[in-house]
Amino acid sequence: MPLTTAKLGQKVMLKSIDAGRGLRSRLNAMGIVPGVDLVVMNTTFAGPMVVMVKKSKVILGRGIATKMMVE
Repeated sequence: MPLTTAKLGQKVMLKSIDAGRGLRSRLNAMGIVPGVDLVVMNTTFAGPMVVMVKKSKVILGRGIATKMMVE
């Protein structure tokens, strides 16, 4: 399921990123790689998402979050 469907406070594991090399490289630089656990800290219907990656909060645009498949 896409990250955008995760609920507030839900802990999910990133399975894959359905995007090009550039976006995958940027996310990799932030520690967002397949296998990492993410906790949804803030989500709105049409705005950016805030997720906790390890001990850092990261703000992701809705389009990017849609390309991140989690379970």
